[in-house]
Amino acid sequence: MVTSNYLTIDDLETHQWRMENRESPSALSWRGKKLTIPAAVELACLVETKREFAIDCWPSREPTDCNNWRLFRRLGWPSCGPGQRISENNVGFISMPADSSDLFWTRCLRTFERNLRSNGFPIGLARGLTGALGEMADNVWQHSRTETPGLMGYEIRNRQLAFGVADLGMGVLESLRTKSKHRHLTTSMDALQTAILPGVSRYDFGGYGFSTLFQAVAELWGITRLRSGEAALVFDRQTESRKRKHYYLPPLPGLQVLVSCRLKPSSTQP
Repeated sequence: MVTSNYLTIDDLETHQWRMENRESPSALSWRGKKLTIPAAVELACLVETKREFAIDCWPSREPTDCNNWRLFRRLGWPSCGPGQRISENNVGFISMPADSSDLFWTRCLRTFERNLRSNGFPIGLARGLTGALGEMADNVWQHSRTETPGLMGYEIRNRQLAFGVADLGMGVLESLRTKSKHRHLTTSMDALQTAILPGVSRYDFGGYGFSTLFQAVAELWGITRLRSGEAALVFDRQTESRKRKHYYLPPLPGLQVLVSCRLKPSSTQP
């Protein structure tokens, strides 16, 4: 799904650091590029929280094909309010409802699973990925403590999936520190690395659902990126050599979970 013609997470990260260090140019150029789902979800968070996050200009005319920009612009997250879905050709952006009991959300998950199955994902894997998506959405309702609705975006192609779930709430560090046994945590990185452990939560039972996510993508090929506060964790399995890295970024509220994965390595993907 990702080529040199796409605006990517790497582009956004580079731009954030240049802005942080007051380097020029101050504008992020989209020209000639399409928009990946992970980049769209992160861009929505950045535009909402960092008013100085400049984009030189948006496309002046709507493209004739779905390249994600049009859907992204139409969503208007979060001003559109919860419970709105903009979708086209297995691409969707969803402003999440107030809680998981909303029938709108149930239909969204069913549509997501159905699209996975119709694009070559086995039924068991489709259900596992849908469950992981549901767990990530539960984080928004259980931990974010904000009235701003969460955002979910996804794109499903032949044996390929990209999705992101994001909120602009309190973030993992503040969430964990509400529990006495986690008050020793002082950085977003410490908190994020703690949160991915099984059963870790600010509640007495349950966790952030990362175990479900990692199990769902364990045998797939791709990248999982978690970001909260100033911390980013990346789990890279694009090749046989699995990599895990962590690094710091300018602070961003809430938690962003971004996944791009495939059934086969990109070198063998038809």
